[in-house]
Amino acid sequence: LSVNSPVSRQLKLTSAINSHCSMTEVEPGDIIFLTSDGVSDNLDPVVGKFTGLPTVEAHQRHKLTLLRTEDLLRNGVSGDGPAVSTAQDVVMLLMDFVTRLTAAKRRILEDVELYQEAGGGPLSKGEQRARRKDVCAKLAMVPGKLDHATVVAYTVGNSHT
Repeated sequence: LSVNSPVSRQLKLTSAINSHCSMTEVEPGDIIFLTSDGVSDNLDPVVGKFTGLPTVEAHQRHKLTLLRTEDLLRNGVSGDGPAVSTAQDVVMLLMDFVTRLTAAKRRILEDVELYQEAGGGPLSKGEQRARRKDVCAKLAMVPGKLDHATVVAYTVGNSHT
């Protein structure tokens, strides 16, 4: 693509529309972390199926996501703590959380019977469609979103040293 092509300009505009910038004050010792959507989406109460509520409004989802994140950081995946104390702890905790949450989805997709007949032969087109439909129904019932998951964390230092 040419840098100045209409498609390139549209891609830049679309990317800018979907972006946001936030700012907050930090102090030495604070842990700052950034996550990809493969992590942040799995903290969402609807994606993670943490809420038994029939419907959750967008502002409620956001607040519940923040509460879930805070609970994880304070109490760990098991809920018994301890609270994270280092940037490395944050990364390990969030990656462990996402891995555990999405384990059932991975097991469904890794099932060999999904891809071949019981005798090991190939599936007919109709059988492939039927199994895909069955798998989609199973995937919809279990929590989590399969996506690339990335976490970067940093402990704020003292600016005077």
